[in-house]
Amino acid sequence: MLTIFANLRINSETRLQHLKDSFRSFSVISDNWLVNIRGALRKETLDFLKKNLGPKGVYFELLDDSRGWTKNALEMVSQAKYSHLLVWNEDHFNLASPKVYQELAENLKESDTDYMQYSWWNFGKLRLFFESFPLNHFERLDTIELTKDIWLELKKKGHSDHLISLNGIYKKEFFIKLLKKDQEKIPFVGSSLHHFAERFLKIFGITSGREKYFHWVNQKLFKNRLSRFSKETPFNLERDPSYSDILPFKLALPQQELFACIDDDAGMQPGYQLIKRGLYPLEPFLKIRHRRTSPQDNQSKQFQFDRGFRQNLPRFYEDVLRTEALLIQTLEVTEGSLSISAQNQKIELKSGEAVDLYTNLSYQIEAHEKTTAVLNLPSLKNKKIIHPET
Repeated sequence: MLTIFANLRINSETRLQHLKDSFRSFSVISDNWLVNIRGALRKETLDFLKKNLGPKGVYFELLDDSRGWTKNALEMVSQAKYSHLLVWNEDHFNLASPKVYQELAENLKESDTDYMQYSWWNFGKLRLFFESFPLNHFERLDTIELTKDIWLELKKKGHSDHLISLNGIYKKEFFIKLLKKDQEKIPFVGSSLHHFAERFLKIFGITSGREKYFHWVNQKLFKNRLSRFSKETPFNLERDPSYSDILPFKLALPQQELFACIDDDAGMQPGYQLIKRGLYPLEPFLKIRHRRTSPQDNQSKQFQFDRGFRQNLPRFYEDVLRTEALLIQTLEVTEGSLSISAQNQKIELKSGEAVDLYTNLSYQIEAHEKTTAVLNLPSLKNKKIIHPET
């Protein structure tokens, strides 16, 4: 089995809902959960986890963020029961079966893997550049001894992903090694570092890309010892492509998509997140509402259907990297009757009734008689339209 490491800050209802959905997607894969919850919704989150985990949870009250995420993590990891631990991020959702994780845990232990990224699969691109190198094959993963020379060659080939992502399964000793290295870094001192990098590189005519400034100065002048993020966050654990301080280590590559982010593309291939794929929310919102027909404007479309007519409604979503809120459209029946279905849900609408629908999910309408309906849309500015599924 795997130990689940959950050192999380939950400050919003959206994050709490994501956590609940994420938890339910993989809750059965472990009997050892290390839990430290901070933030405004700490009590509500703990109530949910304690109710659902029971004796499988080990709970910490490390609430002083000034100690730093790393110091708190080191205290928590001492309670890890298994050789490998999965660092849980509440906005990532599991797509694989429990059997897959049972076999993964066995493969990780057998191969003595140090680290495996479990999310940001990016439609298979996660492992694309590695497949030109000799790999050791196991049932659920492949491994490679990742050296500095191989890492440099990967970057030359165009690989630009992180060396280490927070969304990882770590060998316990390797995780502790990373945390201790983080403690050796120069503390984060805010945007002044970026401004210093800008001014310094401007001398050499380099004038674009603030992140590039920081990484260049950090690597050349400080040997990557500057903390990029404040110590209250977990992100200093990650290693962007410019790092090589923890090489060599044994890297594992999953053979299938395991987790995916609910609401963020994060520079991946467009449409990567689950919301844009139409896989989240987990259940369509189908509830009859009674209302007067909205005035017709350029955000409303009127339809007329003959009896027996069927059609899938077009899906669309906001064309941004991170989805902050789900878009909702309203279907109102002004004359006649129809049914609307999604997944295993179905409702009947008659004249004067309406239903609110998430625009990123798939719905099918069927007219029972000659029917007129109005589809009221949110603003289509910056929206990505997806043609109806057939």
